[in-house]
Amino acid sequence: MKILSMATQAQIFLMTVASGFIIGFVFDCLRVFRRTVKHPNFLTQIEDIVFWVAVSLFMFYVMLTENYGEIRFYAILGAAIGAVIYFETLSRLFLPVSVAIVNFIKKVLQVTFNILLAPFRFLVYLLSFPARFIGKTLEKAQNRTLVGLRRLKKYGRIKYRKVRKEFSVILKKT
Repeated sequence: MKILSMATQAQIFLMTVASGFIIGFVFDCLRVFRRTVKHPNFLTQIEDIVFWVAVSLFMFYVMLTENYGEIRFYAILGAAIGAVIYFETLSRLFLPVSVAIVNFIKKVLQVTFNILLAPFRFLVYLLSFPARFIGKTLEKAQNRTLVGLRRLKKYGRIKYRKVRKEFSVILKKT
């Protein structure tokens, strides 16, 4: 265990406060993503796991480089204070403004995408007329064919009955 001066301890404390502030900001970015991109709950749980693993690695790195790997109470307290300061100050402004900006950008991209697709939609619309005409013509031809086949079937039954009747008459005569 290395003995640290008060100035070094104060510097470490301020570094962990800044780390807590950064963690709060990253969490807000994750919250903006969640509010603007709809996704299932299991992905939210995976995001949480990834976030907390990343936060743990980040804090481990900060503790290792600034505090020689020693975990001290004031360092943990500094990270918590930094996060609380962020959430009580900037987060209240950052979150709604960021969500509004992202939603605005999404709408602009959607309108732009619709404008870019308009010529292709118009082309599909124009090509749908001949396709519908051909489809209706084929449907009419199919219906006529089915009607003709039904008539042939009916005519065939009538002929079959006549032939059977005549055949039975011939058999009776013999």
